[in-house]
Amino acid sequence: MAEKFCGLASLLIRYLKAGDIFKCIYTTWDGNLVNFQAFIDTVDSTVADTVEAVVLVDACFICLCCRFEFTADPLTGQLFDYFIHWPEMQKRPGQKMDISITCVRYILTLSEILVVLFATLIATLNLFLPCKPPCISSHFCENGVSSTKLQTRLVFFLADGINCIWYLFGGAYYGGIILCCCISYQFVRYKSLIKIQMKGSCKIRVKLYRELQIENKIINAAIRGRIFLAFAYLEPVTEILLALGVMMVYNSNGHIFRLVTFLIGYAAVILVCLMIFTIAGKLNKDSINWVERCTARSPWERRVVQSLAPLRVKFGNNFVERLTPLIVQEFCIRQVASTLILMRLSVVYMNSTITRVTCERLTQFAPNLAYTFSKVLATHVPRLKSPPSKMGPKIDPKVEASVKALSKANLSVRGKRRQSIASGQGIARNACPSKKKNSATLKKIDRLTDKENPPSQRQIAKQCQISKSYVNTIIHRDLCKTVLRKAKLHALKPSHIANRKTNSRKLYEGHLAGKKSEFVVTLDEALFFVQDCNRTRTICYTKDRNRVSHYVCQKKEKFSDRFMVVGAMTGRGFLEVEIPKKYPGELDKVFIHHDAASSHTAKFTQQYAQDLKRRTGMTLISNSEIPIKSPDTSPMDFFGFGYLKQQLFKRKASTMAGVWKVLNEEWDLVSPEMCEKVFGSWKRRLRLVAQKHGEHMENTKAIHSHRVQKL
Repeated sequence: MAEKFCGLASLLIRYLKAGDIFKCIYTTWDGNLVNFQAFIDTVDSTVADTVEAVVLVDACFICLCCRFEFTADPLTGQLFDYFIHWPEMQKRPGQKMDISITCVRYILTLSEILVVLFATLIATLNLFLPCKPPCISSHFCENGVSSTKLQTRLVFFLADGINCIWYLFGGAYYGGIILCCCISYQFVRYKSLIKIQMKGSCKIRVKLYRELQIENKIINAAIRGRIFLAFAYLEPVTEILLALGVMMVYNSNGHIFRLVTFLIGYAAVILVCLMIFTIAGKLNKDSINWVERCTARSPWERRVVQSLAPLRVKFGNNFVERLTPLIVQEFCIRQVASTLILMRLSVVYMNSTITRVTCERLTQFAPNLAYTFSKVLATHVPRLKSPPSKMGPKIDPKVEASVKALSKANLSVRGKRRQSIASGQGIARNACPSKKKNSATLKKIDRLTDKENPPSQRQIAKQCQISKSYVNTIIHRDLCKTVLRKAKLHALKPSHIANRKTNSRKLYEGHLAGKKSEFVVTLDEALFFVQDCNRTRTICYTKDRNRVSHYVCQKKEKFSDRFMVVGAMTGRGFLEVEIPKKYPGELDKVFIHHDAASSHTAKFTQQYAQDLKRRTGMTLISNSEIPIKSPDTSPMDFFGFGYLKQQLFKRKASTMAGVWKVLNEEWDLVSPEMCEKVFGSWKRRLRLVAQKHGEHMENTKAIHSHRVQKL
């Protein structure tokens, strides 16, 4: 009775008969009953594991993943019982059929040919290339020479051929027949539903769509757990490996046969992936559009239509959407490009002399660290208002006379108040009634103060036609806003930001990570003035302004007596005169750091650095490695000279000799422990700059007092 089947159905039957011969699939063809049955395959599972370990081919691994199951699943056989009588399966090649069915037919025919060719190729390698993986005979080779005889190779020839056919037929059955046929069947069934949409009533269309949903549930139950899941995750891996194989073979300037083979395999994998994911995604999108376009007349029909869920082809807990094929191809291309870049970088890295960095240090540069900033908001305590009395407040006649006299003069309110206080006469405060709140005024002031560059309170008062003090009250009490000073920072261009990020990370990794900071010397120069000693504070505290009117802070003279100080700090403490005294016999390990001042980056300085390297072995940082506009990452800037000037603030020196004396005394008080803490802060600052992608990390004005916390 099987003679009546033709077209794609006959091709499916041929697959099942081959699987029945080699005992590689659970489903078998029963010619008498004309249906499918499931049986328990008694082949030992270790055979599949052995073949997987020997062959080491990704296509074989996919076949094993699609085929491997502990117990027989009768659902796939039941689906074939349903598909085999489908009219589209009976059409011959000359007849008109859906394009998806045509593609499935070509895929199955090509798979049948490739299974035989691949099995023959693997088996033949045992005879002519016995030491070639993944042949079984390659396990019996020593130093590339096979010691097996021809009779043994013939046994391996038969074993490899049978094994390849066994697992390749099983993989083609599950991955090619079940997966492709199930998805194509659903798509063709949906297209037939669209043809009926214009003819039948809403009730008939909903009934047919419900049948499609039931079939969709059955198909998902058969393929989502193993078959489609293995395909969805392993097919991109195969595509990536084939693309890398094509690139590597092409760059090897030879192996034309392998290059053509990889190209054909790569093209075939891409086409299969695009076909399956595109059909499944189009099915989902078209079903959504069908539900939206489905017209219903009665309220009951509209509720039924709205309850219809779209058709989804699932793999695991996910499902295929319209953009899934593009996302998969984008992922594959990105991974291929990333792998090629990493392979290229690994070659460059192995040929360079850059010091390796431990994984523990690398994790400190994770870009995913988040920083939270807390903002203190002022809370408003409402005032207690007493009810106004019916009688006005009684004013002293003397005060009333003085106020009338002041009102006759052409004075402002502030001037009148000052004269009244100077004459010893009081004046009533808040004599005028306070203005009531206006929501429009509050919104306007809130909008004006939310800008990056807000207008002044005087300008806001003029725009809102209220007093400046009332504007201040609204901002602080009603809107609960506080005044913050903007940070004064260096202007950074994109090139400066990239330089700070790259060079800070290189400086830390190459010279400061771990115990390497012990051999780092950082130096800088600064001008010191006599006025740096015995300075005056810029603030004072008083209850009476008149008592402190003569308190002033004298401005620093621009051309006063001064001298330049060159300071250096090392990982072993501060430096007095010469570096060799600190590092006897270890000068080749010393690395000297300085900032990007013009005198440091001059051509003569770089020539001196080369001569110093040749004579002593000490390395001076090159211009390209210096983080530019980075006083926050230079120890002599964020600690050295700032600390010295803070200490000189309290000293009483008044001459150049006295300033030099106290400066040396304060510099001698810098202990090695203090230098060690400074270098620890230096490391944290460099890491923080890299984590902030080169942006500023603190206010330049507060650079000497800011302490970077441990990360």
